[in-house]
Amino acid sequence: MRSAYVLSFTQWGLLAWSTYVITKRAFAYSVLRVPV
Repeated sequence: MRSAYVLSFTQWGLLAWSTYVITKRAFAYSVLRVPV
């Protein structure tokens, strides 16, 4: 049960991190016009 909870938490963490990175890059590309 605990391992399943940890796995779920890790998946959500990776999803949140991916979203953050993609958003940051999209913002940089659209506003700064420079590669990140």
